[in-house]
Amino acid sequence: MKNISKLIPCFILASGISFGLFSDSASAGLFTKSCRSTNFSGSILSSSCRDNNGNYKRTSIRLNPLIGNSNGVLLWRGRNFTQTCKNIRLVGAGGALFADCRKSNGIFNSNSINLDDRISNTKGRLTYDR
Repeated sequence: MKNISKLIPCFILASGISFGLFSDSASAGLFTKSCRSTNFSGSILSSSCRDNNGNYKRTSIRLNPLIGNSNGVLLWRGRNFTQTCKNIRLVGAGGALFADCRKSNGIFNSNSINLDDRISNTKGRLTYDR
């Protein structure tokens, strides 16, 4: 019984770490879990994100330096996707960015990228996770 009572605090600490309860940010990626009123205009993603005090702050991040178009496919670590893509839009709560992107043969390909994979809410600010 003594051993079990010693394990309980360790279990609570491990659970808190794995669920991000002791983190500076809401979680790595997954900005949609702690942000609302998300929109996209030009190449800027904007949202109201919860800070460490529970208050919502308006924040934005430029996506052109982060996302590119490779032969009609959106990808992270590219650049300037808005120059070769059209009909760019957010779907759902803002976690998915859809676009029609030009391939090398000039034909447009409809595709999407999950913004929650790399965009985080860090203390009420949208940030990019490399």
